[in-house]
Amino acid sequence: MKDYREQPAHGNLRCVVLDVNKIYNEFSGGLPDVGAIRDFLKYASTNWILPPRFVLFLGQGSYNYKANPRTSFVPTWESDVSLDGVDSYASDDFFAMFNPPSAAPSLASGRINARTSAEADAFVTKLQRYEENSVRDSWKMRMLFVGDDGWTSEGDDGTLHSEQAEVLATNFTPDEFEKRKIYIAEYPTVWTAQGRRKPGAYQSIIDQVNDGVLITNYTGHGNPVLWAHENIFNVQTSLPQLANPSKLSVFFLATCNFSQFDDPTRYSGSELLVNKPDGGAIGVVSASRKVYSYENAYLHQQIFRNMFRRDQFGRLVVERPATAIFLFKSTGSNVVNDQKYFFMGDPTMLLQYPRGFASIDTINHEPVDTVEGSPRQTPIQLKALAKVTMKGTVRGLNNQTDSTARGKILLTVNDASRSITIVNFSPGVNWQYLGSGGTIYRGQNTVAGGKFTATFIVPKDILYADSTSKGRLVAYYVDSLQSVEGASFTNKVRIGGTESAAPDSTAPTLTLYLDSPSFRSGDVVREKPTLIVDLADSNGINTSVSGIGHRIEAWLNGSSQSKDITDHYSSLPDDYQRGQVRYALEGLPLGRNSIRVRAWDTHNNAASSETFFDVSSTDQLKISDVFNYPNPFANGTSFTFRQNLLAPLNVTVKIYTLAGRLIQTLDVTSPGEPFVRIPWDGRDRDGDILANGVYLYKVIVRTADGRFGSEVLGKLSVLK
Repeated sequence: MKDYREQPAHGNLRCVVLDVNKIYNEFSGGLPDVGAIRDFLKYASTNWILPPRFVLFLGQGSYNYKANPRTSFVPTWESDVSLDGVDSYASDDFFAMFNPPSAAPSLASGRINARTSAEADAFVTKLQRYEENSVRDSWKMRMLFVGDDGWTSEGDDGTLHSEQAEVLATNFTPDEFEKRKIYIAEYPTVWTAQGRRKPGAYQSIIDQVNDGVLITNYTGHGNPVLWAHENIFNVQTSLPQLANPSKLSVFFLATCNFSQFDDPTRYSGSELLVNKPDGGAIGVVSASRKVYSYENAYLHQQIFRNMFRRDQFGRLVVERPATAIFLFKSTGSNVVNDQKYFFMGDPTMLLQYPRGFASIDTINHEPVDTVEGSPRQTPIQLKALAKVTMKGTVRGLNNQTDSTARGKILLTVNDASRSITIVNFSPGVNWQYLGSGGTIYRGQNTVAGGKFTATFIVPKDILYADSTSKGRLVAYYVDSLQSVEGASFTNKVRIGGTESAAPDSTAPTLTLYLDSPSFRSGDVVREKPTLIVDLADSNGINTSVSGIGHRIEAWLNGSSQSKDITDHYSSLPDDYQRGQVRYALEGLPLGRNSIRVRAWDTHNNAASSETFFDVSSTDQLKISDVFNYPNPFANGTSFTFRQNLLAPLNVTVKIYTLAGRLIQTLDVTSPGEPFVRIPWDGRDRDGDILANGVYLYKVIVRTADGRFGSEVLGKLSVLK
């Protein structure tokens, strides 16, 4: 960790690693004492030439200081009261309180509560992957807000928790972020033997985290292992389903006890999220004990206020989560409720929000920010069925165009936000929240010389909101070396009205594949294949959700319930007329399956396509439909077969006489295509053409790593 953070590319920080036992020797006569750690940190802050700004506590902390064997390697401070669920708490703020009786900390802190050296090593590896290998796309400009309903075993909290989540999203989260919301009162309730459940909300949380969100916020009831009385997130069942290793989220959880890290007999939910090697969280902000709702809401509002700021040009600048917490605690009263909250993770870690800048400059030749030299007051109108051309630039720190920038821009255009009503949120109470507008356009465009241009057709399905409702345009930039990222945002557009456009009654074209464009209907696929849908239309594809029934939908095995896959569509680079859906299919039964997909163009013409496939277990290599064609043949033939793995394959075809003499061997490699073809010119090892007759062949297939293999025998005929 020290070597990593001292590298210029990863912080350029001066770091010091200290063993707590050495601190005890110097500041408490060799006896373990939490006061010694505070005294040392105050000494360092007062006497070092470069005072410390951050402190990381790396190692398990336990409420039992005297346990044998030892369970508190880097201790935390424990309150005097030990049995009360509210007044008993653990806090690391104590170590940075240098000016009592003030509770304000003087350092930003974080804790990695590693209980073994293996856990510590795994976290450092995960942190490096987050900072170096996160997927470079617009997931870094999304947030998820989850709000509890009012139901409790003791009464009804009404809309309190969802209202607090909505205020945090609407008033304290910049509009640069796409705000995805899961308010569990909106989901059907199912009563089970285990109690009241919300299976739709449970699955939606997993899906959204796996899809990628920079920050996940939950507001509501909880305990060390779950959220809400309905178990909408449970570490035992939800955590194994999180598969976001390259899109790790930071969790801000306004709930009780989820970070109760000081119990050596069990892991808290926050620890399990952070320790999960192949997904979960890269950091968690939550409480070590029971906390109060109103104080929780205020704390998170102020953290977000400190985390999201503007530079002199009005562009969004994102602060470290640990620093944002410190700024609030160091300037406020840091009451006991606040002290229970801390950052579980590396306090020097930066969020993966793009640090560079881009700008959307003109829309249909109209400047976005000005009108005849004065600041724009009236948004630019985009009408349904209108052809729109946007131009923009990549900017440097001085807000000037960076003419050296080359790469791609991912542009998303959203309709006006819409008011959504949850009927009977609690008995007799309806509640409204602000939902994201439908996606008008999502596509890629080339950046060259620091400039980019995007063209698209506004779909017929728009919200047709009033003249005061604004749309949202967001651009995410990544350079050609995948090392520099930038972001741009404007809401100076209004989606409304209808353009006079030429009639269009031609439906879009759809082509379906599983895993690879080489897929053919009837192929064998793995248990979790990726659905690929290529779409094309002269006026573009409709991705809006404003029209009823006009989404991109998929039906599996003739089901009456469709899957909405609209959000997984993106136009191809510099081509709004063609695009692709990529969607991971899960829970498929083994054997024959079918899938049907329907899509609409921007003029609301529909088309559908269907394909069939066989799902085979990936626990073994299965080859089928082994043939040679033509058969019989005169001058040459090809051996073909289907297989179920995406892994690279080594394929050997051996040809024998009926007496069993080997006369030819063909060795090829395959990258893992479902359909494999091996041509043969019909000659033996000496280069001679085979005589007429019947021959035997054996197809031997092995995965490149040697784990799986399969063989099939067949006959072929030579006839001239």
